[in-house]
Amino acid sequence: MSLLALQKLIVCVVFVAVVVKSFPRMYEENAVGKHVEGEYHIHEPSGNIRSVKYHADPHGGFYAEIHNYCRNNHSGGTYGDHKHR
Repeated sequence: MSLLALQKLIVCVVFVAVVVKSFPRMYEENAVGKHVEGEYHIHEPSGNIRSVKYHADPHGGFYAEIHNYCRNNHSGGTYGDHKHR
């Protein structure tokens, strides 16, 4: 994955976290060199809390773990095959 593609993907994740302004949320991201990791949590109107933890780098690409807590418990989703940290 090129650095430009990685930057575009990070911008998309940040955009999703910021656009949902009407829901209480928490967002944190850290970058060291080309390695980025972060997480965000959104409290949805249904009472569900969605948690997304992700990390990305040019060698392994993008990997995200998605969990839902409370009413809509469809936990355990992942995106990407990048599993080292």
